[in-house]
Amino acid sequence: GGYAALSLKNHSHPKIEKIIAISPVVDFNNVQNISTLPNYLSTSHPGWYRFEEQEFNNFIQNSPKPNNEYPVNTIIIHGEFDEQIKVDDIEKYCQNFNTELRLLKANHLSLNRLTRENLDVLDEIL
Repeated sequence: GGYAALSLKNHSHPKIEKIIAISPVVDFNNVQNISTLPNYLSTSHPGWYRFEEQEFNNFIQNSPKPNNEYPVNTIIIHGEFDEQIKVDDIEKYCQNFNTELRLLKANHLSLNRLTRENLDVLDEIL
């Protein structure tokens, strides 16, 4: 997901020219109901996610923190009206990690929820 993409900022690799994240979680500690996420994922998307609950808890507690050690052209596309991942958290992240933010007039975004208008924005970035 988006958090994994943002964590690529921690690695220097010549093939990473640009990182684009869509409505990413930038801090798992700020996600409401994060403790219910494993159950939700396994119930709503059976077979898509494979992890033990303890592994998930370990990841949340020890998740890699993106940094600016290797500057990469990074863009976050986010819904202005997103209630799952607050715009304030995204804006703060972008300021702290030198990341461009493109706000769209939308709720929470995911690849399957992008509209034609939003896809045009993505085409422009690519």
